[in-house]
Formats: sequence, structure tokens, C-alpha cells
Amino acid sequence: MPKFVVIDELHLTVRLPAAAPDRRVRAAVRALAGKELTARLRRAVRDVLRPTAPLAGCRVTLAR
Repeated sequence: MPKFVVIDELHLTVRLPAAAPDRRVRAAVRALAGKELTARLRRAVRDVLRPTAPLAGCRVTLAR
């Protein structure tokens, strides 16, 4: 029997205007792939979920 079961998945969509210059798109893609943003997202999720008692003991995974 598994130790954990998936109870929900949340998806984040990041969009730029279709007319955005290529350099802007490349910069956004680099920022999204960066370790700093991933670390900040993990901290933000942890900070939001931690004070929610029913979610105590839940394991959260951030993936690309």
C-alpha cells in the first residue's frame, strides 16, 4: 500500500502577450527555469500551507 495518495494537483500557467519581443520571451523562460524562482515558489507554497491545520502532514511536490 502506498504511503501517500494524490488528493489534488494545482497548475500554474504563465503567459506573455503574443506580440512580446523574442528577447522578452527568452528572459521570461530563463527566469522560470532558474533555481531562484523555484526556491521562492517552494517557500511561498510552504508559507501558505503551513498555517492550514487540515494540511498538516501533507507532502507537497513542486515540479516542472
